Order: sequence, then structure tokens, then C-alpha cells
Amino acid sequence: MREGSGKGHTEVWEKVLYRDRKSWVRAAAFSFAFSFLFMLGRRLERYGSIPISDSSMWERIFLLWIFVTLCTGLFWSLLETVQEKNAGRAKSTGRSTGRLRHAGTLADSWDALPQMHRRLLVWGALLLVYLVALLAVRPGFFVYDASDELSMFESRAFTTHHPLVHVLLLGGTISLVRKITGSYNAGIFVYCLLQAAVLSAAFVQVLSFLKEKGAGRVLRFISFIFYGFFPVCVMFVLCTCKDTLFSAAMVMAILQLLKLFSDPGDFFATKKEPARFCFFISAMLLLRHNAVPAMLLFSLFLLFFLKGRRKQALLLCAIPFLCWGAVTFSLTAALHAQGGENQEVLTVPIQQLARCFVYEGDTFSPADRDAMDALMPEKDWMLYTPKVSDGVKIHFNNEVFEAHRQQYTDLWIRMGLAHPAVYLNAWFLTSYGFWYPDAVIDCYQGNAVFTFTYADSSYFGYETEKPGERQSLFPAVDAFFRWISLDPAVQTLPVVHLLFSPGAMFWFFAFVMVFCIDAGRLVPVRAFLPMFLTWLTTLLGPCSLPRYVVYLWFAFPLFLLFAFERADGSED
Repeated sequence: MREGSGKGHTEVWEKVLYRDRKSWVRAAAFSFAFSFLFMLGRRLERYGSIPISDSSMWERIFLLWIFVTLCTGLFWSLLETVQEKNAGRAKSTGRSTGRLRHAGTLADSWDALPQMHRRLLVWGALLLVYLVALLAVRPGFFVYDASDELSMFESRAFTTHHPLVHVLLLGGTISLVRKITGSYNAGIFVYCLLQAAVLSAAFVQVLSFLKEKGAGRVLRFISFIFYGFFPVCVMFVLCTCKDTLFSAAMVMAILQLLKLFSDPGDFFATKKEPARFCFFISAMLLLRHNAVPAMLLFSLFLLFFLKGRRKQALLLCAIPFLCWGAVTFSLTAALHAQGGENQEVLTVPIQQLARCFVYEGDTFSPADRDAMDALMPEKDWMLYTPKVSDGVKIHFNNEVFEAHRQQYTDLWIRMGLAHPAVYLNAWFLTSYGFWYPDAVIDCYQGNAVFTFTYADSSYFGYETEKPGERQSLFPAVDAFFRWISLDPAVQTLPVVHLLFSPGAMFWFFAFVMVFCIDAGRLVPVRAFLPMFLTWLTTLLGPCSLPRYVVYLWFAFPLFLLFAFERADGSED
């Protein structure tokens, strides 16, 4: 046995045995939330509904709760011991300055390079890896509404259904390159390459932050490999959906918040850091509609956290929304974009009414049936599928709803009071993939798209939508991404599947945040609040897909940092 290992084990067990009562309460609260939702998700996955009256389910929840609580206390104690050792090692080696005292190694030569040179080399290495992957899936993953956005740009028939900024970025780039080269593929390729360059720069910022906060070389190397080679990161870096740029903006905003909450005085010492924060929050607001309510709520928290700097906090809250409002209003007016859609906001209520109509149709009165028929024909209501709302909401009649909004609100409330279990099942079935670690993402099963029909996995769109066409230079790599995207095997591999699971990534994030709360380190908890609030809005979305929470993967190295290092500027 290695010298000192027995002592280390003793320290961990002592921390477990002597954790204070409040710590165990926090562990129990976290563990109950996990155990409860885990068992609900398991039943939804297996049976398509939650058997509330099944006593065996509640027994399993209780037993899992006890087990997870004990494991949580053990892991928190283990992480505390690791953090103490890392902190001690940092002081003895001078790692807090970003450089080890001994010399003569390759790592020391790397550290001796100017900071800008190191960043450029890392950026170039990441971009080279993404370029190889892009050539394998050439011209790129042109999917998830990309064809609609390009068509909107070319026809000049704009709507506010998709963020106009992204429509202009995507459509403008592809159309410009096509005019020069005569090829849609070239336009898609250039857009994906430019996006990969932007994402590489964002990841370099994260890696630089890890170094500034004293993260060890092993953690930084793992983070580099994760960004460059983990399939989920690579696929979304090369994917044209708005979620990629949105997630990058969110991670950059979180870096700014970590700086702000660690040292507000230094953050406000110049205009550079506040300007960056406002830029990234504005980008979030302009790239995803659901970011608006999430950031509005976060603004209230920010005003509270910075109550000693109320004027500066007001500016940080107001400027992004003023920019968002000005750009949105200007683009909507200039492009004559049509609005008036309600179905995105009403995804969950529409799905709940649809499930109720399909399974409890005999409880609708003749007047209620007439109201349902006016909103959409019965044959469209019968298109209801449990895990995705697209089949129903696409036929939603906005004009009828606007004319009789109160009537439909009353109908929705009455049906919900009469069939609460139906409503809960309808909602959970479109969202449980975000909080059940073992969920298999298969919501598009049976849907035909441009080049294939979804079977037992809808993990990633994979294809190149028309007018693009897949022209792979490395078919083996292309086949690997197709396997990840469309074969359920990767989502069921023991342990490995957790790295691909949106639900598992969320619970790892929650585990680290509650661990930080327990340790009294609130800087990361406050900084990551926008991510949690945005995650909450996805629960009201049309289905469970990794694309909606890809920021969890992009922020994964930061979760590791706060799990293994004391990197929030606080002291014991």
C-alpha cells in the first residue's frame, strides 16, 4: 500500500462520521430530489405513465433515498479531502501563479511561452481537430430548423418563430458564399468552420480560466481532450442550430459572473469586464427566446447579490435587455417579420389538452368538443404522441386562440382539475429526459426527415438537410457520428452512457452546486444560476433533446474545477 493512503482513507471516513447536521440535511434534500425524480423517470421510460398508487415505487424511492444520502455524504467528504490536498500542493509548488518551481520538463517549457502564444496554439489545435471532423461530415450538420431558416432568408418571408439574429447569421453566410461559389455545400461548410473558430476561442477562454484558478495540468489536459474529442462537443460545434452559439455565450457569461462575484471591485475597475458581460448576456437573449424570462429572473437575483453596488448592478441588468429590445424591434420592423405565434409558449398546455382529449375524450362536453374542433380538427388532436408535441402544436390555430383566449384558459383549467394525473404525465413525458439519467432519447421515433427515418434513437439530427448534401472525406468517422446519433446502443452502455445523458449531466451539475453550498462557497452557485434558470425553461419545451441543454457539456470542465479545486476565491 502506498505510504499515506491509509491516513487519507481515515480522513475521509472521519469527515463522513463528523459531518454536521445541516450538511446531512442538505445531502438528504438533494438525495430525495434525485431519488424521487429517478424513480418517476424510470416508470415513465418503462410504462409511459406514473403509477402514483403503486406502493412498491414509493418503497424504492425511500430505499434509494437512504442509499444516495449516504453516498452523497461520502463523496462530499472525499472531494473535501481532495480539495485540501490540491490546495496544499498548490501552495507548496507555487501552482497558484500558474507555474511549478522545478524546471526541465516539457510542461515547464509550455508554461514559459507567452500567454497569447499558448492560447493561439490551443485555439489552433482545437480548430484543427474540428476541421478534420468537419471534413468527415462535410459540409457539416445542417439540421434542426436550418433548412427553414435558410429558406426564410432567401425568400425574405421572415417570422419571429426563429431568432432573427441567427437567421441572418446563418442565411447570410450561406447565401453569400453560394453566390461566390455557386454551391450551397460551400456556404454550409464556411458557416460551420467559422462557428468552430468561435467555439474554439470560447473553449480557450475556459481553459485559461482553469489555469488562472489554479487547476492542475491533469484537469486542464482532460478538459482539452473533452472539448476536442468528446462526440457531443464535436457534433454541436459543427451543428448549425442556434443552441451552439447560445450555449457558448452562456458559458462566457458565466466566466464573467465568476469574476464578478469573486472580486466585484476588480470587475468594475475597468469597463472591459462589464462590457463583456453585457455582450454575452445580450447574445443569449438574441439567440434563444426562452433566455428572456430566465435572465429577467436572474436580474432580480443579481440586484440582490450586488445590493452594495446598486447602480452598477442596474446597468448590468438593463443594458443587455435594452440591446436585445433595440435589435429585436429594429430587425422585426426592417424585415417585416410576422409574429403572433403562441404554440411555442403553450407547448405544455397543448400537449396536456391533447393527451386528455385522446385518453379521456368522453369527459368533454359537446361545447368543449366544439371549442377543441375550432382550435384544430379532431384528426389533428389524435396525432398526439407522448414524447414530442410537434405533431399537435404545428396545427394550432393562433387566430382562434387569440379571439377566445379566456375560454381556452378556462377549458384547460377545468380539464386539469378533473384529470391531474393525465396533465402530469403529459408534461413529464416531454421533459423527463432532462432529469432522468437513464432516459433513451427517442422522441422522434418514426419521423421521416430528408435522408433517413428516425428509429429507436433521436439523440442527434446528424444529417445535412437540403439544399445541402453530405460529401464525407472520411466515411469511417462519418459512420461513427451516425452511430452515436441514431443507434440507441451508446445510450445504454453501462457507465459510459452517463456522459451522453442530459439527465446525468444535470445531476452532476446539481451535485457540484449543492456541494459548494454545503462548503459555504457561494460564488459558483451564484454564477451558475443563469444556467439553472435556463434549464428550468427547457422543462416547458416540446421534447427532451441534448441540443436544448448542450451548455451542460460546454461547462463540464468548470463543474470539474469546482468539484476538485477551491477555485472561487473564498478561504476557510
